[in-house]
Amino acid sequence: MQDDLFAYKQHQRQTWGSSIGLHRLSGEFAPASQRLIEWLAIGPGDRVLDVATGTGRTAVLARATGAAVEAVDLSPVLIGEAEHFALASGYPDIRFSEGDAEDLPFANDQFTVVISTFGIIHAPRPDVASREMDRVLAFGGRLGLATWRYDATLHELVRLVPGGEPLVRGVVNPAEWGRRERVREFISQRYFPNLEFTEGELLLDYPTVDAAWRDWSRNYGPIRSAYQAIPLRNRDEVDARAREFFARWADATGAVHWPLAYMLVKGTKISLSQRVG
Repeated sequence: MQDDLFAYKQHQRQTWGSSIGLHRLSGEFAPASQRLIEWLAIGPGDRVLDVATGTGRTAVLARATGAAVEAVDLSPVLIGEAEHFALASGYPDIRFSEGDAEDLPFANDQFTVVISTFGIIHAPRPDVASREMDRVLAFGGRLGLATWRYDATLHELVRLVPGGEPLVRGVVNPAEWGRRERVREFISQRYFPNLEFTEGELLLDYPTVDAAWRDWSRNYGPIRSAYQAIPLRNRDEVDARAREFFARWADATGAVHWPLAYMLVKGTKISLSQRVG
């Protein structure tokens, strides 16, 4: 199984690194990131780690509160994009590192906040990634996650493309992070016995169904990778299904207004003595 996991991570590194428009797409997710940051009350004095930072939008939003921020991602290409974005945003002091969410390159108890927005959900083994986030978070620190809700139509779109969902032994489907009961299984109840949940919805607007499908088939890692693997002669059927999918949210002018349901998770790490006491 270790060989399968290694190959899967290599594939993930390539998949997300080739998502050429991910930064623009991640901008659509920024309201959820901002809401999570406010819910966690991140601010001056905090030491924040953004896990699976992608192109760095959440890291920049966290730094804008006055917190000190570090960020990590599996893809060196995305780390480069994140560094560029942080510099352009006026925050050259954000420290970005290439690293695996299942083996974070940081010391124990190093951060007061650990956050991940739509990123940690792609780690193959949620329990392993969660233990690593627990490890680097200090007691009394806050953990915050943004995930796609289990019934989010994004998962339906991923399933439209053959190969869009992970079918590798030992790899948990990212959609499982959208179930509250599964999140409680993934995250240690020993240190986070009182997880809190809230939900929200993003609305993505496109001028046409073709524009919507083009955006996601080119820029969202799992869909782009699976779609590119389909022979050209076989893509018409997938394209037709995708157009039908987005047409469900088209108005009379043909413009698409696609709702994406998400879930936020918050927890405070307590010591065993605090729990007993």
